[in-house]
Amino acid sequence: MNDKRESLSDVNGGFEAKIKDVKFKNFVCTYDIVFLEECWINNTCDVEIDEFICKAIPLSKKKYKQGCGLFVMIKKSIASYVKIIEISYETFVWVKISKELTGTENDYIICNVYLPPYRSSFFKVHDVDLFYELETQIIKYSDECPNIFVFGDFNARTAHLNDFVENDLLHDSILDRVGELFAYVADETLPDRSNPDPGTNDYGTKLINLCKCSGLRILNGRHEGSLANDYTYSGPKGMSVIDYLLTRSSNFDIVSKFITCNFTTYSDHAPLHIQFKTNFSIKCNGVQSNFVDAEASKFFRWNEEYKDMCRNALLINSDNIKSTLQNIEAESQDEMDSCVNDFTHQFIDIMAPFFQQSQKSGTEMKRNHKQNYKHIDKPWFDIQCKELYVNYCKTLSIFNGNKSKKNHIELNRVKKTYKDYERKRRRIYMRQEGETLCKLRKNNPKKFYSVFKKRRKVNSDLTVTDFFKYFKTLVSDSKEHNSRPEMPDNVCIFEELDMDITIDELIKAIHDLKREKSHGPDGEMIWSKLVETNPELIDTFEDPLSQENAFDFVQKVMAATPLAPVDININSRKTVIATQATLEHHPTPRKRSLSHSDDDDDVAKTSKCKKSRNDSDIVHHPPFSNDNEQLVNMICKLANSLDTMSDRLERRISDIEGNIERKLTAKFNTVITDRVQKEVKQVRDEISELKDKYEQIDKTFNEIASKKQSTTAGKSVERKFDIAVKNLPINPRENSHDTALKLNLETMVKDVLKLQNVNITSVSRKASYIEGKPGVVLVSLGDFESKQKIMKAKKLLKDKMKYRDVYIENFVNKREENARC
Repeated sequence: MNDKRESLSDVNGGFEAKIKDVKFKNFVCTYDIVFLEECWINNTCDVEIDEFICKAIPLSKKKYKQGCGLFVMIKKSIASYVKIIEISYETFVWVKISKELTGTENDYIICNVYLPPYRSSFFKVHDVDLFYELETQIIKYSDECPNIFVFGDFNARTAHLNDFVENDLLHDSILDRVGELFAYVADETLPDRSNPDPGTNDYGTKLINLCKCSGLRILNGRHEGSLANDYTYSGPKGMSVIDYLLTRSSNFDIVSKFITCNFTTYSDHAPLHIQFKTNFSIKCNGVQSNFVDAEASKFFRWNEEYKDMCRNALLINSDNIKSTLQNIEAESQDEMDSCVNDFTHQFIDIMAPFFQQSQKSGTEMKRNHKQNYKHIDKPWFDIQCKELYVNYCKTLSIFNGNKSKKNHIELNRVKKTYKDYERKRRRIYMRQEGETLCKLRKNNPKKFYSVFKKRRKVNSDLTVTDFFKYFKTLVSDSKEHNSRPEMPDNVCIFEELDMDITIDELIKAIHDLKREKSHGPDGEMIWSKLVETNPELIDTFEDPLSQENAFDFVQKVMAATPLAPVDININSRKTVIATQATLEHHPTPRKRSLSHSDDDDDVAKTSKCKKSRNDSDIVHHPPFSNDNEQLVNMICKLANSLDTMSDRLERRISDIEGNIERKLTAKFNTVITDRVQKEVKQVRDEISELKDKYEQIDKTFNEIASKKQSTTAGKSVERKFDIAVKNLPINPRENSHDTALKLNLETMVKDVLKLQNVNITSVSRKASYIEGKPGVVLVSLGDFESKQKIMKAKKLLKDKMKYRDVYIENFVNKREENARC
């Protein structure tokens, strides 16, 4: 039988950085199923671990950060038997373990819970009662399976409150009456829980009510071995128990081990180690002997930092080690070797994660002490930071040994010192890096951008053989060179694009081309594709540059004389070129059109000029007939009129285009300038008017203030810190000496009131209207502090017989009261 181990731990943020730490990863890899809480991960989390199937439950909202962000890790060897069946509010994760793995009649249903604190912003986003939702889901899954286990961070303090209904048994007479209606099951009275935390809170009361309603019971402090009777949280304000394991009392035996582990540097929560009984075994490959030649062997090195983890691992697996030792029965040397190997393999499986390993071949003569893993500190982690971290680890180890209040205070002090210094060094480092990048951006932009755009080696899915076959097909003379090469299976192909181009699509593309515009390479590609696939759609006989019509086009259009074959005698051929004369007129726009007589004169002048040329330059035109002469003249006039109109239109259009912008700009500038000047003038007038009013108001205010000041100065009375002393005994020397009364008063202040440095400026006694009664003594003090001291200490006068009837009161004359009013 191989028990399945599960672990629960709060990460408190920084999950992606912590999971890369070798110590943390080694600790996690010792378990089959791991639940990590308070990871604060988002949708971009892509953490993968070789031996586990990982499931991240990120934060769905960015408005809250405290709490949530769960991470579940299931070992691949048992992944087929474990299934995540439901996730609710990023706080509940329900997992089902198949009965094939547990070896029982029913499955195990496990729920990992994280309840955010009641002041968390989680409840501003989700208006939900998590205890009610949890109770509903527990009842739902209880109908399917009785083996339900709920554990996690409840943020609840329960002290020693009972999680069951006390005195729940019914009297036999009542039970006989209701027994026919329904089966009543009373709560079983369980022993008291051992809880070191005496405090309670609102969540603790709700958790106790949840246990009473659902029938689940708290296993903390009740499990055998007393290994779960410790604090689960250690924060700056104190220690408490807020992480629990809940299950039915009938399922207590299924939990073979429940341990509250020691606190680590990764979180302020102690990991919970839970081990369930299962009837499932996994065969592991034996470890190769270190003495086998030509094979790699493992060497281990002890690390003092893993001391506590090793102790916990040995404690957890103590039952398995004892059972192995008790089952040793060897009658021969081979059986003895087999037993020793089994024990060695079991011990190595337990302790290997906590030792630093290094690979070495058996053929090497010298030991290779180089470790596979070399820890690399952060750039800001200097020597002092390392010393503070070592001190923090030592203090944490002392605290785990004795969780007293004194050790807890010392741990918080050392931890705060280390964290504050590390944050300070990190801020300094980041500021220096930022300044360096700013300088690079100005002085060396190439190196600046290389920091952000690091080159990554991209491995192609195609092999060298695929490249060879492809290019060999391209350069071959095979007729099938246009056929598609075979693509790899993992190439992404879009079906709507992976099809042949149809004729309708080509024609549509040709119609979409702009007229009288250069079509570019796309047009050439479409034209060539159309000619190649469907030549019947192209009327090549109308194309003068086509191969069939090129000769006729040159004969009729481009050649001045008819072209003759090479084998024909050119001198024997006679050619007559028929040329028709045309008359062109380009009149200026301001001159009138030429009349018919003017045209005749121009023709005559032209013929005279041509007669003066050499005979070789003369071209003889055939004479026009009379029938066509009028038609030619009309056409010439019409052409001249159209030319004139066209010139005028072009000139008019050019003038409009050239002057319209200038005229509009000038018009707009004029209108805008007038409007702005008008508005500016109006604003200036208003500002001038407001300025005059302000000066008048300021002048009036100054007059009123000066009058008020003079009135106040006239009414003000110099304030003094005076007190009145009544019933002070009369000294006979008061009449003969002016200072006698003052000395009498100072003696009372020093001896009776026990006051020193009291500033008494003047003393005077008023005459009394009652014979035999001392008059009131008016005392002027130099400062308010002296007056305050005397008023506070005047109650000491009643302790002295001589001054029992003396009273000290505050004195304010009537003139000062009137001045204040």
